[in-house]
Amino acid sequence: MLWSTMVQEAVRSFLRRATGAPGAASFARLDPSTTSELDRSTASELAAAAAASHEALGMEPTQRQLQAAAALMAGYGVEMDTGEGKTLAGALAAASLARSGRRVHVLSANDYLADRDAAWMAPLYRSLGLSVTAIGQHSTADARREAYRADILYAAVAEIGYDVLRDGIALDEGERVRPVLEHAARQGRRSAAKPRARSPAPGGRGSGAPAVSDVDLHARR
Repeated sequence: MLWSTMVQEAVRSFLRRATGAPGAASFARLDPSTTSELDRSTASELAAAAAASHEALGMEPTQRQLQAAAALMAGYGVEMDTGEGKTLAGALAAASLARSGRRVHVLSANDYLADRDAAWMAPLYRSLGLSVTAIGQHSTADARREAYRADILYAAVAEIGYDVLRDGIALDEGERVRPVLEHAARQGRRSAAKPRARSPAPGGRGSGAPAVSDVDLHARR
């Protein structure tokens, strides 16, 4: 009950900011017509993810992290300062989306960050019954093919894009890794490619690429 109350208050606070309510600084741009749906659909899943974070990682999400996760689930960009917990905020959103039946890709700047964050957040995901893995430039085709079937996949932006492109030009069906692309969240915009919010990933929608939320979870400098 405590986590549910905390999450609901965090989401309500986010909505007030997002819609420009009096006395609230702008946090993100959000169509007011989506606010009631966002409130209903995120509170219970975020509460479960927050409780799992506390139990599995020993990390209690802050209100700012819960607000950021709610915004990411709505498909909007979030900016967080150094030390505010970008990795956990992204994991809360990823876990909540995955629990609703989506396959989620968390896109990082490089292989090191993808491996690190996947391993770091793994106890949270596994406590919720979710599978998580990571791929990098040295991953084999077989490893990639299996990784794309996980609930949550961490990878560098380029790895996902080039897998889509390679599948598009492969002549042998056995060479294709067949990415399962549903929802992508990108961390660290300054060091990665910069598709606009809700723009197609490399290859475009015609190639089966997902809409990519412009998850602006970078540290301001």
